[in-house]
Amino acid sequence: MEEISRSKIKIIGKQRIQKFVLITSIHSMLMLTVLIMLVSSMGIWYLVQNYLAKVNNELYGIQKDSADIYISGVTDKLSNYITAMGVVSMSNDLRDNIFKKDVSRSEMVILSKDLGQRISEMTFFLYQSQEVIGQRLYTYLPADGYYFWDVGKVKEKSWFKELKEKNPQWWYTYSDVTHTYHLTLAGIINNYNSKSSAWGQDYCCQTITVDTGTLFAPYKGSYHSIYLFDNKSGRIIYSYIAAKKNDGALPQEKIEKLYNNIRAGQEFSQKIKVKNGEGNKENFNILTRNIGVIDATAVILFNPKQMEKSDGLGAIYSTVTLLIFMMLLLIISNRIYNKKLNVLIGKMDQFNEKEVQPFKPVGGSDELTRIERHLFRMQKRIQTLIQEEYTAKMQVMTAREQALMSCINPHFLYNTLNTISAMANLEGADSTTEMIAALSAMFRYSSEVTRHNVTLKDELSNISDYLYIQSIRYQNNFTYSVDIKEELYEYKVPKLILQPLIENAFKHGFKNQMAKDGDSREIRIWASKDKDDLVVSITDNGEGITAERLTMIQERMAEPVVQITALAANNNSIGLLNVHQRILLQYGVNYGLKITSEGEGRGVCVSVRVPCSKVL
Repeated sequence: MEEISRSKIKIIGKQRIQKFVLITSIHSMLMLTVLIMLVSSMGIWYLVQNYLAKVNNELYGIQKDSADIYISGVTDKLSNYITAMGVVSMSNDLRDNIFKKDVSRSEMVILSKDLGQRISEMTFFLYQSQEVIGQRLYTYLPADGYYFWDVGKVKEKSWFKELKEKNPQWWYTYSDVTHTYHLTLAGIINNYNSKSSAWGQDYCCQTITVDTGTLFAPYKGSYHSIYLFDNKSGRIIYSYIAAKKNDGALPQEKIEKLYNNIRAGQEFSQKIKVKNGEGNKENFNILTRNIGVIDATAVILFNPKQMEKSDGLGAIYSTVTLLIFMMLLLIISNRIYNKKLNVLIGKMDQFNEKEVQPFKPVGGSDELTRIERHLFRMQKRIQTLIQEEYTAKMQVMTAREQALMSCINPHFLYNTLNTISAMANLEGADSTTEMIAALSAMFRYSSEVTRHNVTLKDELSNISDYLYIQSIRYQNNFTYSVDIKEELYEYKVPKLILQPLIENAFKHGFKNQMAKDGDSREIRIWASKDKDDLVVSITDNGEGITAERLTMIQERMAEPVVQITALAANNNSIGLLNVHQRILLQYGVNYGLKITSEGEGRGVCVSVRVPCSKVL
């Protein structure tokens, strides 16, 4: 009995000790957990307050960036409209016609169609047609009711008179149909460098009218309110109030008072309280920006949607709950973040500077979404810069071609040559007269800049004059033949592409042979049709080209047009490279020159390939 009692006592004591230890351990763990949670709650509460302050500062910075982006977008649109008017006003085709006062109605129908198409082409990349209510040109041409209007109807307008002093002019008119203001921009078109006989004494104008509801509309989904003031009149020309329930709207008297204070240079508070849709007052951020192009001021109202400060037990309970679910939220957030990050990386891997993919946002307002938006804008900007660079290069090349074809002022030269010809004729120098006539014809042909394309017959006539002069110069020390069927005479070719090739034969092929007698120097010219292409070939039996030299020339001709232009400029020549460049620019890479030679002393063959088309 005694042993049983002792055993029982041991068992009971052991159980009580274990229970005590267990209870003590659980209690200690609970107390430790509560202490950790309490300390963590206090620390997180402090961090949350600092984070809220930081978020508010960042939010204000984002709002300022948003305002700058909005103003930049509006300014870009206005700059495009002004640029469009500048491009139209600089068109020589337009200015050569709009000052004419003797155009009939029937002539105006054709002229209106041609000039209207030119205007559409010039302004196509600067603005979309749905943005503009109307573009008018007030000229001396008969009005067509579309682009062209009678300048006499606006000559007495104050804005028309002020165009000479300040260009452009602008004003606003209220529309009872759209219940918005319409902005009209007016630009001058002077008659300098036109066919008008009175340069600088008269001018026309053009106007572009846009709806402010379209021009000043913020980005879709924007949560801010916008008020735009015309600094000339001080009135509101546009207002936008976000449709969201919690967005506020300032009373007109208050916004006008705020605008007047800004104009007076007075300081104003960054925040202002406005009643929301539920009748409660909320703090709203106020930002102002100037639109210098049209002398306007934008007052932008933002709802920061600040988190309310929480203190006491509410903050502690929230913190405890946050601690409990922190790991779960961290895992979920990490999965969502990685998914969006992988999508963004995939888009970056698929980036193509030549083709911007359609913008498909992954959603949200975090940093990744902002990076995605900036990536899309960067792609669009790269594409725009590529297009601008290409356009600029094309303009430079076109200007170079024009300069090459119009580098001689013919008037003095013609008069001088005619005088010499008359003197030679009086003196009975018939050969001299014929040579001067040939030279005069060549200069007249090359200086006629209005025609970029001529018939093959005209081009052959020019080289006939050139070869006649060369035969006199070298005392008929060479022969030439032309084997071209008359049915090919009317096909169109770029002007001045054959004479440089024949000149190249004298300059390089016969350079060491012209002083020798007895050598058979021959130039042969023939042409044929190759399917839909016209091929004109010029062959000489001169010194030929070495294989290394021929390879180098062919490599230069295979280079891009821009590099060909640089090579031609460095060589100070309008020879092979320039002819090849002009054909490439006009017809594309499938056309141009082909040079062949069987080696030194075996001559050279240069073939010109252009598409078959006839001059209209």
